[in-house]
Amino acid sequence: MRADEQEEVTQRLRSARGHLKATFSMLDAGEPCEIVLHQLGLVQAALGAAITELLACQLRQCQEVIRHSAIAEDRAAELARFLILYCLLTKNSKYIGRYQND
Repeated sequence: MRADEQEEVTQRLRSARGHLKATFSMLDAGEPCEIVLHQLGLVQAALGAAITELLACQLRQCQEVIRHSAIAEDRAAELARFLILYCLLTKNSKYIGRYQND
């Protein structure tokens, strides 16, 4: 992972942490549910952005191996990893186990 990618993920996770901390404060203060739910939506959005960045980074790494490796087994292994990442990205987790040991 490049330094700029790592910084982006770190920033998103810090944002999620801050929003989650605020959520606890709101709950302790007895804030209305709709305000707490809004804050939880911000947590979810920050985590989603971090996940997206991590997946994009991994997909770029897979792409490099698939495009440039001279070893067929390495390319096949990366294609299997790419499929797993695709399943994660599209939330098709029921297919992940099929490709992990191929």
